[in-house]
Amino acid sequence: MALIPSLLLKQLYTFGSLQNIEGGVQFSLKNRLSDATLKEIEQIKLDGRDVALTAVTLDLGDGDIRTLDQLAGDPIPFPLRRIVTIRTACPHLGKGKHKIEIKFKTDLGVERR
Repeated sequence: MALIPSLLLKQLYTFGSLQNIEGGVQFSLKNRLSDATLKEIEQIKLDGRDVALTAVTLDLGDGDIRTLDQLAGDPIPFPLRRIVTIRTACPHLGKGKHKIEIKFKTDLGVERR
C-alpha cells in the first residue's frame, strides 16, 4: 500500500462541500487524481473527533447509496471525475473552518507497460 501525500489528497475534497444536513454532516470527494477502486473507509474524523462508521453512508449518485459494510463486501469504482458524497450522522458543525481526516484503502488503476 502506497502512502499518498496529504497535498495530493487535499485535491480530492470538493471545496465548500462540508455542510450540515438533516441528521448530520456531509462532504464530497471528487477523484481528480487517477482511476481507482474504493475498497474501504477505515476512519473519518471531524475536528479531531472520530465519526461512528456505522453511521456513515456513501452517495454515489443516481440514487445509489451504500453503507460502509456494503463497501467492504463490494468495492466501488472510483474513476477520474467521479464524485462521492459522504454523509455522517454526527452533530452539526458550527460556522468556520473545520478539519476533515479520512483513512481509506484503494486500488489504483495504474496501467503498467
